[in-house]
Amino acid sequence: MPIHTVDLRESISHLGFARSVSILALVMLLIPAIAHARAEIDPKVTLELYNDGCDSYEKGDFAGARDRFLAAALVKWKNPDLFYNLGNSYFRTGDLGRAILYYERAKELAPRDDSITYNLHLAQSRIIDRIEPVEHNILAQLFIDIYSLFNPNEWSTISLSLYVTFMALAIAVILLRGEGDDPESSRSKRRKLLMRIAGATLVLLLFSLTNTAIKIRSYNSLDDGIVVADAVKARSGPGEKFAEVFELHSGSKVRVQTITDGWYQISLESGLSGWLPGDSLEIISGAYGLEEA
Repeated sequence: MPIHTVDLRESISHLGFARSVSILALVMLLIPAIAHARAEIDPKVTLELYNDGCDSYEKGDFAGARDRFLAAALVKWKNPDLFYNLGNSYFRTGDLGRAILYYERAKELAPRDDSITYNLHLAQSRIIDRIEPVEHNILAQLFIDIYSLFNPNEWSTISLSLYVTFMALAIAVILLRGEGDDPESSRSKRRKLLMRIAGATLVLLLFSLTNTAIKIRSYNSLDDGIVVADAVKARSGPGEKFAEVFELHSGSKVRVQTITDGWYQISLESGLSGWLPGDSLEIISGAYGLEEA
């Protein structure tokens, strides 16, 4: 699996082994402060860790690469290349669940990246559990496909662009309005054409705003999660005392409904539902997922 190397590597000098270890140790010591106070970390330290991770990966030290990439992720650097490389490192070290977790996080930030999509599908092909997805009609599937093309920032940008375009068209229609204009005049024809374009733009704007709202809500709420335990029993309630209802394995994707007493209530696309212990699952997106990154 190739890694993503970005231009940042050219701006940061390579580090020796001793310096790399000292930086990694420094970041690990800072983790409590990061988690509670969100302390500002020198971006150069993060980039050095990232570049060190790339060097370790290229030398075949996948565990070392994983640790350095993870240290960079822990200082809140949300970057698709970083998450992609973390996925590759976890895959190489045999942790299928966390490999899929970070490929999914990378795909949320860069949904059209072919390398991320390919490696995600490759990892998913090795999942033990075979959960049959819900079949959608053509229109629903088309909506899902378009919705998945862009991340929240991109949908927001599209919505803003459509809004500006619509307002400009509306102003042009108003300026072209005139009393007693001949319906067949070029002025009237231009106004009618602009009105049709404005109407189409309004429909696209409403569609884009809907997608933006759904994306932002999904990104900032409990939603999808990945099983990271090798195997875990789903139970009928939030605790070991409840009956086992089914078993899931590393890499399986679930929909998270709620959290109670350190247990996740989850559901599968097949319709099954149950409760998983908190340490067996990680949330993909939003504040929840990135806190665990």
